Amino acid sequence: MATGLPIITTYYSAQTEYLNQIQSSCYFVDFNLVDIDCPLYQSCYPTPDGNYGQWAKPNVDSIIEGMLEVYRKYDYYDYRAKDAEFITKSTFSWVKSAENAIKIL
Repeated sequence: MATGLPIITTYYSAQTEYLNQIQSSCYFVDFNLVDIDCPLYQSCYPTPDGNYGQWAKPNVDSIIEGMLEVYRKYDYYDYRAKDAEFITKSTFSWVKSAENAIKIL
C-alpha cells in the first residue's frame, strides 16, 4: 500500500483497520475461516484451552481471479493505488503511530 501498488488481499481481521479507507484500490479475495492448526503458531501463542481461534484461508481460485483482474485493469487499479499510497503514508506513518501511542499512554 505504501509503495503505491495495487493490493490483492483478504478483507478480514486486523488489516481491515487500514483497508477500510482504501477499499476502492483493493481486490478482495474470497476466503474461508479455518481453525488455526499451525504448530509454529501454536507454540508461539499457547492457550490454556487449546483453542487457537481461526484465520482466513484465501481461496486459490479467487487469488488467480484477482491477479488476472488487476492485470487486465491495471490502469484502473494503479490510479487508485496512488491515492491509497497517500492515505496510507499520511494516516499510518511512524510519526502518526507514535503520536497515537503517546495519546493512549
